[in-house]
Formats: sequence, structure tokens, C-alpha cells
Amino acid sequence: MAEAESISREILTAEPRHADALHVLGVIAGRTGRHGAAVEFLRQSVALRPDHPEAHKNLGIALKDSGQIDEAIAAYRQAITLKPDYAEAHKNLGSALFQKGRLDEAIAAYREAIALRPAFAEAHSNLGAALTTAGRPDEAIAACRHAIALQPGQPEAHNNLGNALHGQGHFAEAVAAYRTALALKPGFAPACNNLGIALHANRQPEEAIAAYRRAIELKPDYADAHGNLAHALKDQGRLDEAIAAYRSALRLKPGSPDWQHVLAALTGDHSSTTTPASYVRKLFDPYAREFDAHLVGRLQYRLPEQLLEAVLAIAPGRQFDILDLGCGTGLCGIPFRSLAKSLTGVDLSPAMIAQAAARGIYDRLLTADLDEALRGAEEKCDLILAGDLFIYTGDLGHVFPAAARALRPGGLFAFSLERHDGEGFVLHSKVRFAHSLPYIRELSHRHRLAELQVREITLRKSGPDDVPGWIVVLQKPPGPPTSPPS
Repeated sequence: MAEAESISREILTAEPRHADALHVLGVIAGRTGRHGAAVEFLRQSVALRPDHPEAHKNLGIALKDSGQIDEAIAAYRQAITLKPDYAEAHKNLGSALFQKGRLDEAIAAYREAIALRPAFAEAHSNLGAALTTAGRPDEAIAACRHAIALQPGQPEAHNNLGNALHGQGHFAEAVAAYRTALALKPGFAPACNNLGIALHANRQPEEAIAAYRRAIELKPDYADAHGNLAHALKDQGRLDEAIAAYRSALRLKPGSPDWQHVLAALTGDHSSTTTPASYVRKLFDPYAREFDAHLVGRLQYRLPEQLLEAVLAIAPGRQFDILDLGCGTGLCGIPFRSLAKSLTGVDLSPAMIAQAAARGIYDRLLTADLDEALRGAEEKCDLILAGDLFIYTGDLGHVFPAAARALRPGGLFAFSLERHDGEGFVLHSKVRFAHSLPYIRELSHRHRLAELQVREITLRKSGPDDVPGWIVVLQKPPGPPTSPPS
């Protein structure tokens, strides 16, 4: 490259408007990490020779590398306009669209590249990555396996296959795919990080911690690896190490709500009032397939039956239009189906909603947060359930008025709480919120929800310990709706 750069500069000394020499200098600048210079050289080249598709494609690469994704997309499209059968440009266009989150367009671009060049292994691999992100893991696995069949020594394809397998819950197979990627490319930091994620999901915590540490060794500024290491250390009870890892992650990527939330829990910082939606999805999407067995079998969870007992004690024989907030896989929906005129389930996790749908017990399922669900249910509900939901929502000041509006007169609001004997609510070191009864009673009184029942219960096990809590059943006053107090 040094010799090519020297020759190109000699050419430009003699002929400053030499498009090919500028093109070569742009490519070399890009390959040596000088992305700003690469963009400048390649812009000059295409201005002098606008009908050169390869220069437009390489300008797209330089723009993408310098973070100008929209401009890169335009450059790739210009290359394709000039040369419609340019498979490389279609593949690169797919990558830029993928980076922008335009998944359907990215998938279409990768498929076009493959149609033009069926043995294009990298396009098959990238298609697999996009399909995984789009929630189409079966297709993703097939695309990645095709890429590997075409080019077995491509580490990125094995890494993408690992991601697709992980998305299907095939954690042991994902571990094997990441190990293959690392055997082919030992310095592949993302594969180390992904290996850690799969090992953690496969209940191999020490190996996961080692994988995260290796990723950080390879790439010390790898914020996600620091964050994942922190999660793994927290789950092992190594809280001082976890706190240090979260702080390192936040130094590298300030403002990450998930890490800030967990760090607040571990350090006793009371500034966090609700769990970020992104944290909930990351927690429950990989957990969905084994959720029931873990919660009911290992943690001795009986809350759905306990909620049912509480409601039946108040309204035996009554039928309800039910809104099941935080429905998860449908564990509350099962016992309440027999009481339901209609049953709607809401959850933030698409994977949990998919498991609930497979039960066939819900009339309607929504992937949404509780605020969105309650806004769309004004005076449509006879019973609102929130089983084990408020452990992820500390400040309930916005929930109670919304629930009151969603209930018909005489409707019931039945929910569980983790017990807090202090004031208000608290985020504790298990990264869950606990609430006090005086806090709940003050909110109930303010929003004219009458307390019908409070039961002390054991929510579940946490290690060898019982987790104490309450079931609370409130009622909206019968009769015509009244305006809340000012």
C-alpha cells in the first residue's frame, strides 16, 4: 500500500485531477483508518468521474466507516444505479441499512446480492445476522449454515450462527459456534463477548466470566463486555467486582440506562424509580422458554393460584373482562381463563408474548408497557391483574390513576408486591422494587380505590430464602364514574 500511495501521489503531482489516482488514495486511506481523508479523496474522484460504480461503492464504505450512514446509503445506491448487477454494492447497502435498523430493506438488499451471486458467502452470513435481529431465527440459522457451507473458514459466519442459535435458545450449540469462530480468529473480541453471553445462559458462569475478561483483554474499551461481565459477577454474588465492572462500562458508554439501574440497586442509590424497558426485554427474552419450569419448579411460585383465591373470596361466580398486565408466559392467564368473558395479556417481552400465545388462552395479546396498555383500556376492564409486575416498577403514582380510569365501576385491581417495611418503595440489591403498604394505601385513597383485601404471602424462593410479599385487591366504587380529586 505504501508503494501504491507513493505512485498515486506522483501521478497527482503531474495531473492533479486524475480520478483513478484519487480513487486509489481514498481506498488506501480507508484501509489505514484515515476515514476523513478517504471520504475527501473519493468525493474528488467521483466528482471527476461520476460514472465509476466502484468509486461510489468505496465512497460508501468510507462514509459508513466515518459514521455518515445516510450518505453511505446514497453512495451505494448510486453505485447500483450505475451497475445494477453489482453484488458487492447490494451487500454493502444491506450492511448500512442494517446499521440504521431498517431491517426489511437490509434483508432485501442481502437477498438481491445473493440472487446476483449465489455463492456470496458473506452476503449469506450478513443475511443471517439481519434475520436474527428481525426475530426470524430459523431462517437466520439456515442462512448462516449456507454461508459456512460455502466458506467454512469465515469466522463471522460462525459468530452469526451462534447469535441465531442463541436466539432459539440452543445455548450449547451457540457456545460451539462461537468457539469455532474463535478457533478461526483468536482475536475476535465480539465472538468472545457472545461466547460469554451463551455460557451465562447455559449456566456456566465461571466460563462466561473468563470469556468476558478475554474480550476486554482483546479490546479494553469494549463497553458491552464490561457490562456483561458486571451482570455475570452480580449473578454470582460478587458485588464489589460487579460494581467496579458497571462503573467501567459506564465510563466507556455513559448514560446506559440498564447499567445505571443495576448500579443504583447495588450501591443503594435511590434515584431509579422504574426498570428500563430495555433491561426487562434483555432479562426475559432469553428466559422465556424455561421461565415456567424455573419459576414454578425451582422458585416454588404459586402467585397465580393465590391471586385467584383472593379474587374468588371477594367475587365468587363473577365473570370479568380481564386485563393481565405483565402476563409473561400466561401463568396468571391459566387459572383466570375460567372467569374471563375476555382475556387480554400485555408484556414488554416479545419472547414471553410468543410463549403466552402458544397456550391459546388469550383473546388478545399486546407487546407493550403497562402505561400504553392502560391508556387503551379506559372503562373496558372488570379486573386488572398485575402479578409480580410491580417488582419492576417502583413509582406507582402514574399506574393507579390509569388503572382507575381503565376499570369499569365496581371493577377490581388485584396485584402482588414485594414487602418493604420502610417508607414508600425501595430498589434493593436483587434489582427489584419492594413497596410499603402505607405507600399503596395512600395511592389507593388518593385515586378512590377501596381496599377490599390484603394478604401476606410468600412470593417465591430467592436462593434458600422465602421472599415475603402481599396480595392486594382494590375496587373502583360501584355506580357512575367520579372525577378524581384535584
